[in-house]
Amino acid sequence: MVDFLSQVDIKDPYFAALSSEEILLKTKGKASTMHAYMELRSRSWIPWTKESKQIWSKYVYQAQQHLERAFPQIEQLKTPWKIAQLDQSIEFGYSYTLQNVIFLSSSLVATPPKDAVLLLAHERMHIFQRLHPEVFHTLYRAKGWVSIPAPTIPTQNILLTNPDALDWWEFEGKIPFLIWDGKPALRALDISTQEITSTQLQHPNEELAYAIESSF
Repeated sequence: MVDFLSQVDIKDPYFAALSSEEILLKTKGKASTMHAYMELRSRSWIPWTKESKQIWSKYVYQAQQHLERAFPQIEQLKTPWKIAQLDQSIEFGYSYTLQNVIFLSSSLVATPPKDAVLLLAHERMHIFQRLHPEVFHTLYRAKGWVSIPAPTIPTQNILLTNPDALDWWEFEGKIPFLIWDGKPALRALDISTQEITSTQLQHPNEELAYAIESSF
């Protein structure tokens, strides 16, 4: 069963983490304050059509079937699927989660990508990570990740907040994070040298979600 949302009141720590510079980027200059950003979001909800519900219900079913095989200990909790769509001008048009809701851009819903099922499985994992952090934090620590307080990142670039990865983790002396460099870009801070370099290392939430994708 899928709940296709047309409007819902979302309260999430993600909003408090946004800077005015980041809001400008993520709204393509349409907002710079939190109040303006929330007003813009409230006007950006897109209603679901009967056809789009039918199409995306099939993708949800396929993603659900895969996740029940790949991650049965979490999927058995039967967390309801909740999906919303916003205008593509919000959040770079990316897919992401807030609370227990998966957000998709209107352009993606209208023209589903070939990997729509993988995308849903990826975002579904982020829902699980939000609702059951203790399960995933234990897994991350077993793999060598260390949870840390929010660090000071010595960069002139605008730091980007990932709504699916709000906490901070370090792996083998490196802290992964996102910046704006003409587009979102991965970087890592070396704790010992304070040097920032390009990296393929991602927040453990993202690494696991991509691993679930690759297991299809």
